Amino acid sequence: MILIDYSGIAIAPVVMGAVKADDEDLIRHMILNTIRMYRQKFKQYGEVVVVGDAGGNWRKEVYPQYKVKRNKHREESKIDWDVAFKNINKVFDEITEYFPYKTIKQWGCEADDS
Repeated sequence: MILIDYSGIAIAPVVMGAVKADDEDLIRHMILNTIRMYRQKFKQYGEVVVVGDAGGNWRKEVYPQYKVKRNKHREESKIDWDVAFKNINKVFDEITEYFPYKTIKQWGCEADDS
């Protein structure tokens, strides 16, 4: 089984400036191409499972300062994160509905917890 942390592959191109937050088609292309690359490279380990972050992270209840600086950096960023996350989440939903990959999102967990 090949577990792919969706947030890692979806957010990285936006953060690195390779993709603009509102370029839905290029975001989709980058995500799908990355999944395809990992599938091809590690096919000997089985099928792909794309694992996404869900809301209600348990760490924030235990440790309220968890990733608190991220919000500050996002507020200062020129990236429109609302648009970026809308497009990133849309692609995850499309993968779930239209692609042969299994997907997982577990409420209260980040991808690496699942």
